[in-house]
Formats: sequence, C-alpha cells, structure tokens
Amino acid sequence: MNIASFVKNTTKFVSDNSPVILTGLAVGGVVTTAILAARGGGPAYRDLHNAEIDKGEPLTLREKTKVTWKHYIPAGLVASGTIVALVAAHTTSSNRVAAAMGAYSILENSYREFREKAVEIHGQNRTAKIDQEVLKDRINNNPPTDRNTTVVVTGSNEEQLFYDKPHDRYFVSTVNDVDRAINETNRICLNDMYVSQNDFYRFLGVPTVSHGDDFGWKSADGWLDIKYDTMMTPEQKACITIDYDTVPLRNLFH
Repeated sequence: MNIASFVKNTTKFVSDNSPVILTGLAVGGVVTTAILAARGGGPAYRDLHNAEIDKGEPLTLREKTKVTWKHYIPAGLVASGTIVALVAAHTTSSNRVAAAMGAYSILENSYREFREKAVEIHGQNRTAKIDQEVLKDRINNNPPTDRNTTVVVTGSNEEQLFYDKPHDRYFVSTVNDVDRAINETNRICLNDMYVSQNDFYRFLGVPTVSHGDDFGWKSADGWLDIKYDTMMTPEQKACITIDYDTVPLRNLFH
C-alpha cells in the first residue's frame, strides 16, 4: 500500500512539474553535450593527425568525418535527448496554456450568463445591491494600508481613495484622472483595435499588473467601461470603487 501510494504521488509530482523537469533536463543536456564534445575533441585530433601522417597529405572533409565521428557519438546522443526534452517542454506548456485559456473562456461565458440571468430574475437594483455587499466584504477583508495603497501625486485638491476591485488594491487619484485614463484607453482601442489592461493602468499612473498585457479590450467586442460605486472602509473613510463593466478578453495574438 505504501509503495502504491509512493508511486502514485511520484507520478503526480512528475506530471504536475513536467515542464520544469523537462527544462532542467534540457539545461543539463546542453552542459553535458558541451563537456562530451570537448572530451571527444582530443582523441579526434590525435586520430586526424595520425591519419594525415599515414596518408602523407591533408584529409578531405569526408575522410575527416569518417575518422572522427565515433568520438562524438556520446555528445550526439545527449544533444538528441536535449532536443526531445525542449520540444516536450514546449508542447506541454503550450497544451497547458491552451487548456487554461479554454477554462477561462468557459468561466467568462458562465459569468456573463449568470449576470444576465441575475438581472432578469432579481432586477438591476437588487443585483447592484448584491455587488455592493460583495464590495463591502472585500474592502472589510482588505482595508487600505501603506502596504497596498499606491499614492499618486497629481497636484489636485480633489484626490480621493479608490479601490480597484478587479485586482484588489487601492490607489489615490481623482475622478477626472480616472475618466481621462478611460478616454485615452478607448482612443488607443479605436486606433489599434485592441488595448490592454496595463495600458489603462499606465494612463492612470498606477503600477501595472501580472498578465495585464495579455488581457484587454477589442473595439469589435466592446470598449473599456468602468462602473463606479462608493463604499466606506472599516476606518469609515470614503472610498470610490471601480470595476470593469466590460470584461477584458485575452489577446490571442499578443
């Protein structure tokens, strides 16, 4: 039973970490190939030298290959294995990315269907109230601190605390600056047919986010539209919340 469990756990570990393992094997293969090729160089040089002495003249390329090829068999075998490991790692990673994107698409469609049905059954007002309760819980669980608040200096007296719901973080800005960033983002979307989340955050002047360049808005599917709301933090500080009213899509051509 212990052996079976060990085999099962080992198999799962190898399967879960196969891209890393294959990449490590490929790196080791490159180093090993170089070492084996260097080791084969000495004997190959001696055989070439002796063959030229026996022939009494320089060898042709074909003759050199015939004399030395056996010394590079180990390096060639390891190099072949390295290529296989690289191809396998790339294939495994590509398959996992494709699976993740498929799951994301299903989740995105499910979310849209859920939102539409929620509005249909409960009405816009009750659905909005549910959204407010969710926002309230998230803000209470993650109050603004020096650790998660980015202060943006704009020189304006209208600066307010904002909560970025999609990425669960705070920043300080103004409604005018946020609106201006939205307009600039949609201008890029109109001109280039696509704009990323990080483009919006760059215009807003706050740090970009992980994978923010891979997801964004296409002019054919809907521009960036922000939904504003207001909440109170646990310290009773007024906070403006922002959320995407248009769900960002993955840019498959990025």
